[in-house]
Amino acid sequence: MKTARVEQSVCTKPPILTAGELTPEVIRACDMACQNYFTHKEVAEDVQVKKVSWGMLDPWLQDWYMTNRWAAQVRKKLLSSAQGTRPFTEWAAELQSTNALLTGETSYFSKTLMRNQLEANMNDNLSADCRREGVHDEADLKKWMEKAKEAIDAALLSRNRQPLGVHTNNPKAGQSSDATSKTYTRLPPLTKNERQLLNKHEGCFKCRHFYVACRSKDCKNGFPDGASYKTLTEAMATNNKKKPSKTSTIASVEAITAVVMLSAVLGNGTDSGDNSD
Repeated sequence: MKTARVEQSVCTKPPILTAGELTPEVIRACDMACQNYFTHKEVAEDVQVKKVSWGMLDPWLQDWYMTNRWAAQVRKKLLSSAQGTRPFTEWAAELQSTNALLTGETSYFSKTLMRNQLEANMNDNLSADCRREGVHDEADLKKWMEKAKEAIDAALLSRNRQPLGVHTNNPKAGQSSDATSKTYTRLPPLTKNERQLLNKHEGCFKCRHFYVACRSKDCKNGFPDGASYKTLTEAMATNNKKKPSKTSTIASVEAITAVVMLSAVLGNGTDSGDNSD
């Protein structure tokens, strides 16, 4: 069965919905065309359905539209959607786009419902990573999404990095070396105390350095090595606080000396330096 389509010659004419299979996208396009018509012709709300219903060429479409069955189908699609093996950001964006079709309907997912739907249906590995990082403690959808992305980046780095020191040009097949026995140690997630320290001392949640200009989204330093990583402390933050360099200190002293010498040459602006006629 072919898909229905929306036809509207000018915005002052009611749209026509041809016979065919209805999809949420087609219904959304029809709704926008109807709203455009209502606005330009100033159609009263109580007669709006009557004005556009004749443009539905299939009787079944008329019944389908007027009983609002399409909204129930879209909501069912949202409720049954799961991430599976798809990239999280791609799946999350699709869910939010589908939800936009329900704008103005009672079936529309609020931000809280959308956040809970994403958490409940993300794949198990990602959900475990987010739980370790404390992502699920965040109630705000936007902040939750940002923290989930950070957890994904950290997990991907851990899982995809190759063992250190592997020799690919070993002439003796099957012969191992000490280097190949080295394995990558996973970077532990930030603790609540470490996050507080990084916030307090202008730190980056990705490279975990204090007093730096970068942040997770634009950090070029990358994540620390898990094998040598040490839990962040207040003492470490204090030691990393920027101090005036030796060069800048010398420059300041030289500048002050120059000012003093110049002042001595010019005098204090009185005539006491020379009283002779």
